[in-house]
Amino acid sequence: MHVHESASSIRCPAHSTYGTYFGQLLRLNNIAPYVSSLQAVCRSELASKPCPQLVLMCCTALVSGQGLTTERIFKHDPPQELVDRLAATAAGPLSLLPPGASPHAVAALLKQFLLGLPEPLLTYRLLPQWVAAGDHPGSCMSLLQQLPAANVGVLRLIMQTCSYINEQAAVNEMDSQALAEVLAHVVAWKPAPKAERNAGPGPWQGLTKALTLNRGSTAAVDSGTAAAGEATDPAAAAEAVQGTAAAAGSHADAASDVHRVTPLDDAELEAVVTVLEYIISNFSSVFAAST
Repeated sequence: MHVHESASSIRCPAHSTYGTYFGQLLRLNNIAPYVSSLQAVCRSELASKPCPQLVLMCCTALVSGQGLTTERIFKHDPPQELVDRLAATAAGPLSLLPPGASPHAVAALLKQFLLGLPEPLLTYRLLPQWVAAGDHPGSCMSLLQQLPAANVGVLRLIMQTCSYINEQAAVNEMDSQALAEVLAHVVAWKPAPKAERNAGPGPWQGLTKALTLNRGSTAAVDSGTAAAGEATDPAAAAEAVQGTAAAAGSHADAASDVHRVTPLDDAELEAVVTVLEYIISNFSSVFAAST
């Protein structure tokens, strides 16, 4: 069997074992011939391409479904009930997103997962360098090499998804700049005062926290910000912001395991947006150079 053979040429006759058939598939896909078990394949992929299943499910659903052509994807906030139901499904025994799931709900679930991490995807340690890279976005390639493998895996998948969305910007109204603006605050923030730092540089760094962390406070902040932005009367806008703060604060007080996110200041956020926009627009060359 040669690796150039097509999948359609592989047959699993009645007298052959599934193990032999599996071995043929391994060789066809250019997987090392000594790999002889599914467990070995999983271990190999975990070591080389670490990524939480939820992130993979959400990005796959967006790319293979209608996410690429959905207007204001990642920017529009769907009803929280839809996101909650989707999160419950993703956390269930099947761990598959249902067919026809709302792309907006999928995108919101992905953002809530990222905001629920105890440390931002770009990490506290490298945050000053990410901000400095705003003046020279091409330098981000060296920063990617310094991120933990799991963080790189997640960032790569999200940026690749965004690059596909960017290609359909004429339809979805979300070009690389717009995508960077809505994602910057969910991949980078400053540690809260006296926040506990992760003790060890384990292979998964901060990507093992439950996806529901910060869900309620995030929804409150997003909805309150939208209400304030839509209000034309200054008093109404102020009232919306105050209501947002109260809702987010009460939720955080009710859940002791929810960490507080300290947003970047305007200049820092603008720098991160510039870097993300560069990565989305130059996805293939950026990650080719960083591997």
